[in-house]
Amino acid sequence: MQKELVENKPPEMVRRVLTDEEILRFQDLAAVRDAWAEFKKTTAEGLVRMAYIVAVAESAGNDVREIVPSYMLSTFRRITDGTMLPEVYLTFRGNLALMNKVARLPLKEQECVVSDKPLEVVVPSGDSKSRYDTKSFSFQDLQPAQQDQLLGGGAGLRTVSQQSAYLADGDRRRRGKLDGPDFDYETKGKALIINVRKPGKISIPLSQILMGISERVR
Repeated sequence: MQKELVENKPPEMVRRVLTDEEILRFQDLAAVRDAWAEFKKTTAEGLVRMAYIVAVAESAGNDVREIVPSYMLSTFRRITDGTMLPEVYLTFRGNLALMNKVARLPLKEQECVVSDKPLEVVVPSGDSKSRYDTKSFSFQDLQPAQQDQLLGGGAGLRTVSQQSAYLADGDRRRRGKLDGPDFDYETKGKALIINVRKPGKISIPLSQILMGISERVR
């Protein structure tokens, strides 16, 4: 019966967290409500316990959404599926977007992020010979832009070489904006049609238009 209640979760994990009596008790939403109130004193152990309470309740056919917010249901399922450390929620619960980025990392890298373990971060060097340096910081000491640089959009933390490429690409984009608007032109009869490849309205200096035309006229 217990295996049927939590058919999508490893039974040995459920029993490691909840007793047989609790597995039966938390099929009742009233018991889940009481557990949710207690959950506000969250610790990592308490978070795992609540995740399995919800798993048992849902496996019994209960809809716990009237008790547990949807974002927490997603967190609980990640924890019981073994894809997210409870410490990730405890560390980043004030910033759900950042929490979700960290939760996509492999578990070993999640552990590095939530601990004080130093991580290699590429920073501008200010040296004409070398554009970038590599320094060690804990994730908590990084600025938001540096956190994004390290996390990236993939399934792992960016390596030093990937971070360098990321910064170099950002530099190129900024230089492109400083160089002025990006445009080309075409003629129709006596009309000159300028195509600006940027959203919204933009003011283009006449000198730059003439320069752009002169560079394109053969």
